[in-house]
Amino acid sequence: MRMNLKGLFALISALGLWLGGLGQVLANDWIRFSGSADAQFTWYFDRKPMRDYGDWKAVWLLKDLVAADPESGRHSFKVLVIVDCPNKKHRYVSVAGYSDPMAQGDPAGTDNKLGPWISHSNEDALFNHLNRLVCKPASSQASR
Repeated sequence: MRMNLKGLFALISALGLWLGGLGQVLANDWIRFSGSADAQFTWYFDRKPMRDYGDWKAVWLLKDLVAADPESGRHSFKVLVIVDCPNKKHRYVSVAGYSDPMAQGDPAGTDNKLGPWISHSNEDALFNHLNRLVCKPASSQASR
């Protein structure tokens, strides 16, 4: 799917409204999909509020650290990404750090700057796995 700048700005505007309206509801339906080999963090995603924009999907991720980072004080991160399914790439829309596990506690910094597209290389098991989870046809997701 090819999207022009007008379409991209409309998508970003819709995501901005979506970001502002969901609040704490997002913390309730996290599904574990990956962890680090050294057990320092776990990744979750929330299928329930996933938005479908044709070949693109907007999905919330949560990175939960075993212990808070001593320098930043962040214990978890809530991340909104856009996944370009057929091209196997993603981009960050919003990243927010939190002082407590599972995106709870005091916000410890937010970055709402749209990031560049990042391709999922064959070695990138985490985002290849996420791509398979969120890019299934709707009929496959309904059967889960």
